[in-house]
Amino acid sequence: MATTAVEDQPVQAAECEYIAEDARPETKADVRINDEDPALSRARFKKGDVVQMPVVCNGIRSKGVYTVYDRRLSKKGWFEYQLKDVYTLKVDRSWTRENVLKPGK
Repeated sequence: MATTAVEDQPVQAAECEYIAEDARPETKADVRINDEDPALSRARFKKGDVVQMPVVCNGIRSKGVYTVYDRRLSKKGWFEYQLKDVYTLKVDRSWTRENVLKPGK
């Protein structure tokens, strides 16, 4: 009588398939982005910092409060930031120059 391939394979316990938490990489394919770029170290604000920016809404000038979502060094040499609104948690995908922003409280 011929045996099937399934019968020839050894039985594996569920413990063998368990991977320890410390053995798993923190990111997919163990790729990490180095946010500590030397050029970005001169930036006035870091990711997560609270900043303020003047906003005109319905003809009334007011103060908008944001957190820094992302930052970059532009080709012209100044720093630009993507901002996330503190109240609505919406991310503005446009880039805002550093000279427009003030430190928040």
